[in-house]
Amino acid sequence: MSWSFRLGSVLGIPIRVHVTFLILLALLSFSEASRAGARAGMSSLLFMVLLFSCVLLHELGHCVVARRFGVVITSITLYPFGGIAVLNEIPREPAREILIAIAGPIVNFLIAAGLYLGVGFLRPSEPLHSLSLDPAGLLGGLYSANLTLGLFNLIPAYPLDGGRILRGLLAIRMPYVTATHWAARIGKIFGALFVLVAIVRPEQEYWLLAVLGVFLYIMANSEEQATVLRNAMEGLSVKDLMITDYLWASPAETLSELLNRSFHTFQEDFPVMRDGNFVGVLTRGRLIEALREEDRDQFVQGVTQPVRGSVSPSDPLREALKRMNAERISLLPVLEDGRMVGIVTLTGILRGASVLAGRPPAR
Repeated sequence: MSWSFRLGSVLGIPIRVHVTFLILLALLSFSEASRAGARAGMSSLLFMVLLFSCVLLHELGHCVVARRFGVVITSITLYPFGGIAVLNEIPREPAREILIAIAGPIVNFLIAAGLYLGVGFLRPSEPLHSLSLDPAGLLGGLYSANLTLGLFNLIPAYPLDGGRILRGLLAIRMPYVTATHWAARIGKIFGALFVLVAIVRPEQEYWLLAVLGVFLYIMANSEEQATVLRNAMEGLSVKDLMITDYLWASPAETLSELLNRSFHTFQEDFPVMRDGNFVGVLTRGRLIEALREEDRDQFVQGVTQPVRGSVSPSDPLREALKRMNAERISLLPVLEDGRMVGIVTLTGILRGASVLAGRPPAR
């Protein structure tokens, strides 16, 4: 089950919304309506929608600059805590990473400046506050929110934008992986501090700080591990982790037949072959899901995921992983002189990279 759905696209980038974001909108609106009436509930809902539109613009700021450096943007997803733009690769050139990271907060500051002028034009004698359905009140609330978003994201807590800027600055003077280690450690410290503040100050308004602290700690640790894995893949080609002895499925066999054959292997992803030609992939997860939803005699062809690309044995392993992330697939066929000589899987890459990442460097 997917917990996010596609809302549309901007600049050719798919925009997705996580269901928890919609739950947050409903809860906040209902809470405000119960406390202060329907008008306040509508005001809260409108403000949140406009605020997350600014969050989307923040992420698009990152994406526009990243595209200038040839980075492919897979999607942008809106979560209750903000937005995440999925880039197929973060440039390792410090200057480029810094420019991509700082673009988001700059967008928020530009929005805040525009809102400041707008409120000054509508209500020149009133301060920028008081959220209501009044246009000037909404603009004032959004002004404060964008200023806060821009400044908060500049905190040097990886993986916030400020943390990525910090890693870029550190990477000027030390290896990229070492810079990531230090940036991630600082990010974890900030995450722990946020949680500590929320514990010391248990007022209701501090609960979000605790959530952000936990999120920062988890994401810093996750991105640190991902960087180590990517570094372990440097210099490796597809042939280094290519699987040549694999179980394949026929489009004409039933799901139950394939499941019975798969019991004898730990293979998670199955290439689907017709007359010796690769036509797609069937993951074990999709196989089990289909067996729960459909008749066991359904044919493999009906649940096969098409795969457009392929790789050759000499391609960099990093390129194979990049293609998988871009197409949201877990397996690629390996072709040599037009003939399929093996497969490379996401599971195999991650497992192999994890082993290599734990291996001591050669002397």
